[in-house]
This record gives sequence, C-alpha cells and structure tokens, in this order.
Amino acid sequence: MDIIQQKVKDKNKKIRTFCNVCQTTWPEEESLRTFFIRPEDVFLYNKYIDVVEFFEAEKDKNALNTLYNLYNKGERWAGPLKEIIKGFKGDTDSYYLFSRFGEKRLDCGKRCNISNCSFCV
Repeated sequence: MDIIQQKVKDKNKKIRTFCNVCQTTWPEEESLRTFFIRPEDVFLYNKYIDVVEFFEAEKDKNALNTLYNLYNKGERWAGPLKEIIKGFKGDTDSYYLFSRFGEKRLDCGKRCNISNCSFCV
C-alpha cells in the first residue's frame, strides 16, 4: 500500500474508494477475500485513502445517513456484512470476525491464492 500511496501522491492525485462494495476481479471469489472496509476498520485506511464514498447510497437518504454514521464514528457493525456491503455473499456476521481482522487484511498482500493462508475462510 505504501508504494501505491507514494506513486499517487507523486502525481498529485487522490485515492478514492467505495468502502461498502465487495470489490474483486474474480466474481467467484470468497467474499471475505475481496476488498471492502468494515466501519470499525475505516481508521486503518486513513493514511492510504483520501476519499471514502458509499455506492448507491445517495439514492436512499436513510441508507446514506446510516452508512455515514457507522463509518464516520468507526462503530462496530454487529450484523451480517451483506446488509451494509454491496455484493457481499454469504451470511458472515461481522460481530464474530477476529477483532484484528482489518489489520491482518491490510498487511496480508492477498497471498491467499498462492499460499496456504486460511485467515479469511
């Protein structure tokens, strides 16, 4: 992440993300292995991401307010991730994930496809 961040800053650009979207180039990928940001992990990305957006939330003001409040306050989401993250498959309940889940994923390097890492499954 640090290399990408430096290259972006060198070009005087900003990094933006939709934190409430399961982002992947592999549609069959296990949802926990995709890129998304839980509300309680958003602070971990502050040094890397300049703008956090919510996909399709502008269509529903209540959804936008809920997401904004969750992510702005860094509150822990204690429910199924598919309720707040678009495209998340399965019934994974955020409450039961390891408390340092976000920290581990930030530094994982996505080696899950080439090693025997089983952290996200």
